[in-house]
Amino acid sequence: MKTICFFQRLSGSWIISRFISNHGCVRGDATFRQIETNVLHYHEQGLLTLESSKRTLACYRDYVYRYEYESDAIFVYFVEAGKADRLFHMLRFPLSDEPSVARATHHCKSDTYEAIYELINADNFKITYKVSGPNKNYESHTFFQRKPFLAV
Repeated sequence: MKTICFFQRLSGSWIISRFISNHGCVRGDATFRQIETNVLHYHEQGLLTLESSKRTLACYRDYVYRYEYESDAIFVYFVEAGKADRLFHMLRFPLSDEPSVARATHHCKSDTYEAIYELINADNFKITYKVSGPNKNYESHTFFQRKPFLAV
């Protein structure tokens, strides 16, 4: 799969289900909205249910996904204080007939985030983060299901 194909499939609205080992789960919605040519703003919002206390908290997250033709790669940036200038990771899907999986790594001080993006089909994909280090040790599995388009 070419990386551009995955990037082009992201645009739109999604239902998310996230399972965070030994922490809890998130249920919510996510959108990838085009803000420039080859640039998508990602926004998610949902409810985090903590495993330890069953307490429920509102949560949200924002990133910018930028596709670059020259490198056939997606660069994912943190959105902080309204700016997207700190790189989180870079994704590139292999051009072979292997499964549609891209991997990336991010180092945050002494902890490491291993990201795995997996295309399941045109309407479903999964992002897994394996986080390890002296300060963090968990896995996060987020399942994305495209929201059906409802004609008005």
